[in-house]
Amino acid sequence: MDRGTLGHVVIGNQDISKYSDKELNTYRRTDIGFVFQFYNLMPKLTALENIQVSANISLQPMDSEKALN
Repeated sequence: MDRGTLGHVVIGNQDISKYSDKELNTYRRTDIGFVFQFYNLMPKLTALENIQVSANISLQPMDSEKALN
């Protein structure tokens, strides 16, 4: 998520456009989650392991097994 240059981004009554770089990085990790740069998965991992990668850095991860169903 890039930083805006004009206007405001308000999510859940929080103006995240005013966040410091550190606050924005924390927000990305805890509220947005992990987004792959490319559409494909990491080839040496199973589908479940690919999902678990993002679950390892999230404060409130969804169950990896349920994500596959």
